[in-house]
Amino acid sequence: MKTILFYGDSNTYGFDPRGWFSERYDRPWPMILQASLDTWNILSDGLNGRTVPDDLTWVKRDLEQDIDIFAVMLGTNDIYCGYSLEKILDRMKKLCTYAKKHAHVLLMTPPAMMFEQERMAELNTMYQQLADEMDLSFLDTSQWEIDLAYDGVHFSEKGHEQFAQYMQAYLETI
Repeated sequence: MKTILFYGDSNTYGFDPRGWFSERYDRPWPMILQASLDTWNILSDGLNGRTVPDDLTWVKRDLEQDIDIFAVMLGTNDIYCGYSLEKILDRMKKLCTYAKKHAHVLLMTPPAMMFEQERMAELNTMYQQLADEMDLSFLDTSQWEIDLAYDGVHFSEKGHEQFAQYMQAYLETI
């Protein structure tokens, strides 16, 4: 059995924007995915508001686990914070360089959101180039049709189911 750790933001966490206090859906996509796959051990570290880290302290803790694949999907919050694409890319390169010492890295673009579409598209292209440069696996989830909640940023419950289905299809090809 292979172990994959999904490292991401509120959409990995399963944030439910209908709540008031960082509530989450009962079944975010990593849990749905784990229930549907018996050949993979699915771990997730999703955190509301997470940006690509500059300080790798918490990532180091995650990578101390015995994992085969470190799958990272970050960048949305960085864009909303106004960080330059170059700064985001530099941080992602640092993160992937460190993670690659411990596991195979799957760099995932964040899904398409309703806001900042041009910058997100540019970031996705930069992530593709980074993955090619560093010999990482790459997955462009911005092409997936994911149902979003009313805020245009977070997955709806249906969106979590859709994301899990797409991810399952991808993992079954590995």
